[in-house]
Amino acid sequence: MLGTYFTFPELLLWIPIIFGLIVFFLRNEKTARTVAMVSALLTLAVSITSLFYSDVAHHQEYFLYNNVSYVWLPYLGSTFYVGLDGMGYILTLLTAVAYPIILLSSKFPVQKANVF
Repeated sequence: MLGTYFTFPELLLWIPIIFGLIVFFLRNEKTARTVAMVSALLTLAVSITSLFYSDVAHHQEYFLYNNVSYVWLPYLGSTFYVGLDGMGYILTLLTAVAYPIILLSSKFPVQKANVF
């Protein structure tokens, strides 16, 4: 975290991880699907919101919103860096759009066709 706010890459990483752990420990399938859908829609909202903060050329402060760096192993000088750039925006948006569709389509059972 670069300041007193959460950056978009942090939210795009931590929302699925935290909600995934919550879903893992839920026993009721309907509740698990609901929590998973909330997580997918929240991730989609963050991904769409990040598109409005992508013009780094005209607004230099947007760079801080789209990049995060953690000191991982300070004695080795190792850091963990994640940032969103032009292709990253598109790929996160496509992934965020795909997950609600996948969750909706997995709700219905697969029906086998009787051929022959």
